[in-house]
Order: sequence, then C-alpha cells, then structure tokens
Amino acid sequence: MSSELKPTSSYLSSAATQSVEVDESPYIPPDLAQGEPLRTQPILKHNPNPLDVEIALAQSMLHLSDAVTSMMFADNIDRPIAAHERLPIEVLSEIFHSSADPAPIIVPPRLSTTAWSLSQVCSRWRQAAIITREFWEDVKVSLELLEDSDDRQTVMDGVTPLVHNVFSRGTRSVDIILDVKQGTHPGYFAGKGNLLGALISPFAAQFEHISLSSVHHILHLFLESPIISFPALESIAITLDYPKLDFSQMNLDTVLSEMSVFEDAPNLRSVLSKPRSVAP
Repeated sequence: MSSELKPTSSYLSSAATQSVEVDESPYIPPDLAQGEPLRTQPILKHNPNPLDVEIALAQSMLHLSDAVTSMMFADNIDRPIAAHERLPIEVLSEIFHSSADPAPIIVPPRLSTTAWSLSQVCSRWRQAAIITREFWEDVKVSLELLEDSDDRQTVMDGVTPLVHNVFSRGTRSVDIILDVKQGTHPGYFAGKGNLLGALISPFAAQFEHISLSSVHHILHLFLESPIISFPALESIAITLDYPKLDFSQMNLDTVLSEMSVFEDAPNLRSVLSKPRSVAP
C-alpha cells in the first residue's frame, strides 16, 4: 500500500513545483487567445494560475448550461415531455383514485354538498378521472321539479343527458331523488311522461342497487310502466314523500301493489320501502 502512495506523493510535489514556476509567466489558453483576447486579460490579471483559469471557465459553462436547461423546462412545462404524461392511463387512474375524495358523485353537482366535480379536474387528469370506475359506481341524482311545465322541461332536458353521461362510466348503484314543489296538484303530472323511466331505462342492465325517493304520482308512473330488464339488480329501496296530513301507509301500499317494471329482475333479493313525511 505504501509503495502505491509514493508515486502519488511525488507527482503532487512535482505538480506543486511546476505550478509555482508557471506563476512567473502568464498563461493564455489557445482558444481564448484566438477568440477574445481582450476579455481574458482581467481573468489573467487576477487569476494568473492557469488551473484557476480553467476552473473559472468550467464554472461559467456549468452556469450557462443550468440557465439553458431551466429555460427549456419552463418553455416545455405544458408539453408532453412531463414525466406523468409517460405513465399509462391505468396508472394515472390509480393515482387519482388514491388522492381524490371517494364520496358519491352528485348530479347535478352542488357546491354545498359535492366534495369535487369533474369540472374542477385539470385537463391532464380528467381522462384518468373518467376511466376511474370507482368514482362512478355510486351516483346520487337530486332534482327539484318546478310547477311550471316549461321550467320543468328545461331542467329535465338539461339534466338527462348529463345523468346518462355519468351512468355510462359504469354506475352500479343509483340513488334518485325527485323533489316536487309542495302544493303541486297531482294533475300536473298527467301526460308529463315517465320521469324516472327516462333516467333509468337506458342503463337498467348495469344497475345492482336502485334507490328512489319522490311523490306518489312520479313513483306510480315508473313502477307501473312496461317491464324493463334488470339482469344485475339485487336490491331496491323506495321512499314515498307525502304531506304530514296524508295517510302515508295507504299511499305506500298503493305504490307497491304494482311493480311490473321490475318483473324481469332475476337476481332481485331485497325490496325496502318507507314513507317520509314532508311539510305540506
């Protein structure tokens, strides 16, 4: 080991001697002498040691390289060179799922009750959110139907495509609440169509659980409608809204007496029903 150190020690001693000798005469690197001799004079004046000159030049080049790299990164930060753009969409979906609030999606979204909505997700992650089936498996649809037919039609025309778009992402459990303005006459719903059926029927094959909450007239129109195939449906929950002065149990029995719409549900195992008193 000692024999290996001696040459190194001799070399350092020799290098030190040479550096002292070089200090006696200024040294100008050939490339600087040919390129910009005037700019080298201040460097040589304060740093006559050629090794110091080389170090100073190397440091300048490193600083310049860092500056160029920073400028390129800033210019390309929104381009697909970002690291996350190279990850498979399935991996992005897993990351999004582990980071976002898993609360049920509410349609249409309400600021007071919704943890987050797709409109709040940046474009880079939106596609990952859309294919993350866990977010769309449990959906709540909450609407208030107005007495004015034009307003009601406007609400339904705007919301129905939105609901169907959400259902198409893999919804398995749906909770639909159709609140009706109190005091609305039952005849108002005559000829208005099957509101629940319009929301549910296009995606009936994928639902495993359906929860419905509304007034007698809306529920009755849906439950008595022609048979819809529900091959995956396992449970139903029905909540009948009624005014406090109404005889709720009679209305509930009437609603449940005919449920022809669910006759083609081979896996149906549970049907729950309850009345809910609301202010008259």
